[in-house]
Amino acid sequence: MVSSLASVIPAADRVRWSLEDVAAGVELLDVGRPFLPAALVHADAKVAQDRPRLGLALNHLRAHGYLEVMGFLKRAVRPPLLGHAAPALFEDADDFWAVLRVAEGEAKHLALFARFRAAVETGFGAPLPRAEGGVERAAHVLAEEPLAVALLALHVGYLAQEHYGRSQRDGGERDPCFDRLLKAHWQEQAVHARVVLRRLALLRRDAPAHAVQRGFEGYGRLLRWLDARLGERVEADLETLGRLDVDLEGGLQAQLRADQRASQRDVFLGAGIRHPQVQAAVREHFPRQIEGLRSLEASFDVR
Repeated sequence: MVSSLASVIPAADRVRWSLEDVAAGVELLDVGRPFLPAALVHADAKVAQDRPRLGLALNHLRAHGYLEVMGFLKRAVRPPLLGHAAPALFEDADDFWAVLRVAEGEAKHLALFARFRAAVETGFGAPLPRAEGGVERAAHVLAEEPLAVALLALHVGYLAQEHYGRSQRDGGERDPCFDRLLKAHWQEQAVHARVVLRRLALLRRDAPAHAVQRGFEGYGRLLRWLDARLGERVEADLETLGRLDVDLEGGLQAQLRADQRASQRDVFLGAGIRHPQVQAAVREHFPRQIEGLRSLEASFDVR
């Protein structure tokens, strides 16, 4: 038996925040300071300590990319959850209410990310990369097994917790706006993940064994596909840096490429696979795929 989502509603009320409060002052981002904590950028001291302008530009590029990637992922994995609202309307009023609350919260998150992204673009002073074909990319995600998309949705949801935790362990001086964004995003995602877990449990309950295996395999395919898209973003960021007045000679570009590919894998792939709640969900709902999860974790482990 999969329990009702009645407890999600008061939990969502406790962590609810205002878009205007979290986005306050974002149009005045301090472009002289980093936006993201170092643990979400990995521009190590060997590369950037003697090139502060390069280090700052890279941090701002990664902040822009973070907003774009997370925004895309949230858009791509939410349609199946919203589709769950229709049957819930007739089966469990609390479930229906909880799913709608999650939908409202996710819409607010996307609006928040859009405001921050626009502010970063304005402050950067040069054109920033934008991924094309968002609808087609989302369709690629949704073409996978529903169980694969639900597992990816759980992965994405728990990334917010991991990223906020990293920001709290980083003592660097940053513009405070992004710290507010990371905290607010984590607070509501922790509640939203409970709805995704129920969706995953319902799908697993009704799925035959072959669909469970295909679902886990689809999760792996989606992570590898995302890895390729993240690689494209690294190349776009390097191209943007090359248009600035910064020196990328002497093997520096190759070093940045390697560092940033590893960083993107850690931030968006490894951090989700390793999260205890994702690991627990796989043990519960995909018990025969534990070795497959370990293999996925090893393939994206850059620590």
